[in-house]
Amino acid sequence: MKIGMLGYPKVGKTTLFNILTGAHVAVDRFATGKSEPNVGVAKVPEPRLDRLSVLFKPKRTTFAHVDFLDIQGLQKGDASSVDLKEMRNVDAIAHVVRAFRDEAIPHSEGPIEPRRDIATLETELMLADLEVAQRRLERLELNIKKAKNKEDELELPVVRRCLEGLERENPIRELDLSEEDLRKIRGFAFLTAKPMLLIVNCDETDAP
Repeated sequence: MKIGMLGYPKVGKTTLFNILTGAHVAVDRFATGKSEPNVGVAKVPEPRLDRLSVLFKPKRTTFAHVDFLDIQGLQKGDASSVDLKEMRNVDAIAHVVRAFRDEAIPHSEGPIEPRRDIATLETELMLADLEVAQRRLERLELNIKKAKNKEDELELPVVRRCLEGLERENPIRELDLSEEDLRKIRGFAFLTAKPMLLIVNCDETDAP
């Protein structure tokens, strides 16, 4: 499994990436102008596999693992300027949301409002998907006019539903699409079709 991590700048995203993967990436790396994502691997502990390994003594024991991708911070208006290509290749998205208060680390939007940040970045992902869906719909309509193709004709209504949903500000994961519908659009790797995990970075005093 591959999980992509996103969030506003300075929300603790890279710190979490380091904790999960055991990496030692500088937390201000993206602030220096570097845009290449951080890539790391987290091994998934499995006590049962440990016991089986001791019992059967195989030459090699392979544990499950999760690949993590940590991209540069996103904020309002970044959908068209930040390269989200790498994020389209992940299986799920982890959105790290800031809820902690620290006057030394000002938020680019002003007050700390987690719900606002969640909605804002969801909108940015929808805008990125909207551009992909619009281009694909135009191409399908053109192809069908030139030469009728059964696969294109079946794909067209699914892409149109995705486009209409995005225009209504509904992420694709919330649309009522069948497994067959999802198969038809899998190649476009829509960001809002991926499962979304929200991780709230709060003050220690607010932790449950």
